Amino acid sequence: MAEISWWCVTGLALGAGMLSKYTAVLLPAGAALGIALDPRLRRRLLTPGPWIGVGLSLAAFSPVIMWNARMGWPSFAFQLEHGFGGAASEAGLMVRLLGGLNWELDYLGGQLGLVSPILFVLIAVVVGRALRNGLRGEADSRGTVLAGIAVAVFGTFALSALRRHVEPNWPAPAYVAGVVLLGAGWKTANGRWLRWGLWLGAAIVSVVYI
Repeated sequence: MAEISWWCVTGLALGAGMLSKYTAVLLPAGAALGIALDPRLRRRLLTPGPWIGVGLSLAAFSPVIMWNARMGWPSFAFQLEHGFGGAASEAGLMVRLLGGLNWELDYLGGQLGLVSPILFVLIAVVVGRALRNGLRGEADSRGTVLAGIAVAVFGTFALSALRRHVEPNWPAPAYVAGVVLLGAGWKTANGRWLRWGLWLGAAIVSVVYI
């Protein structure tokens, strides 16, 4: 019964998140990716909890769905155009390729600057390790879900960067999951690099605020 209660809380929280910002849908999408990759988690789909959570999240988000259905889906269309449209959709092939490469490099550079190059690499390592362990059915399966969220969020905006400029803060939810994984696996990371990354990250934040 306690597990069902947590699924209910999770579903309502995700519904409230999507009411606040549509990109919150990437959180359950990433969790679904993690569940799909981990054989231990796939068995959980045979229980009622996940489906109750999905139903409650859709119920909480239903006013937005019903309004869009009546009005011709304007806010959904706007968000899709905002994320995946832009000038590249009307340009020639070579211009699209060059523009996409430039935006991808800009996206990656923004992340390296925002998170710090050291922490970015360390987070990428722990996310990759969690996905690998999930595929093998090893370690804590919660790490697979967190890694799935990080990959889904970061990957979505990497795809968006093929067509338009992506603001550096857009993939921020990926780092919420990534930092948890880094914190949980810090003993297996190189302690010296982690300390340097934290100091560099603090320095970057200080410069930004100043």
